Amino acid sequence: MLRHLLFALGIAGCSSSNNHTTQSHDAALPDARVPDAQPVATADASLSSIDATVPTDGSIATDGNAPLHVPDAGKVGTGPGSLIGSQVTFSVHCCFAPAGDDNLKSTPTTMTIGPDVEYPAIRQLGAMVINADVDVAANYIRVTYREDFTAYDGTFDGYQFAFPTADEGPHIVSATVSPQSDVPTGAATVTWNAGTGKLLVDIAGLAGTTSTTLYIALEVTE
Repeated sequence: MLRHLLFALGIAGCSSSNNHTTQSHDAALPDARVPDAQPVATADASLSSIDATVPTDGSIATDGNAPLHVPDAGKVGTGPGSLIGSQVTFSVHCCFAPAGDDNLKSTPTTMTIGPDVEYPAIRQLGAMVINADVDVAANYIRVTYREDFTAYDGTFDGYQFAFPTADEGPHIVSATVSPQSDVPTGAATVTWNAGTGKLLVDIAGLAGTTSTTLYIALEVTE
């Protein structure tokens, strides 16, 4: 009964409207129900006008709406490998652990990692998901928020990235929240399971504003 009540209140993850938190600024809903997830995005869909090419001079790229903080090339992740060309499946889960089908709040979407932003405007994948651009790069993940938000303060509210676990190809060795993120230390946590190929990013309770950026640094081997 408590779990059903939590889902009625909000979802990142997912916005919360309790405990002095704020509802998503651009997603006023007529009631507190969690709407059905939006149709899955296809790899060739034109979802955003964002130019996600990473400059090498540390400049700031913009999408005409909010700035995307772009680090100097190679200064986020480490290792000789690259995830470019690999596949990743992204999904949002809330508001309890562990991440799974029973707390799925978006349409799981598989993309091939390349130079463009794989998941722009992720509210298209789940109507109560905090809107953000999620970019999976050669050795890091960048989440740039498109609105002021407060994520629901549950035992888990965040993202799952599922990577292939085949013996051949690039492998993630470790994952950490990069200090280049403009979020408070400890406000987001990362768990990498090499056996399942799943990377969990928990932002439960995190508050931010438009253009708040979270970087996940990956160590990738060949």
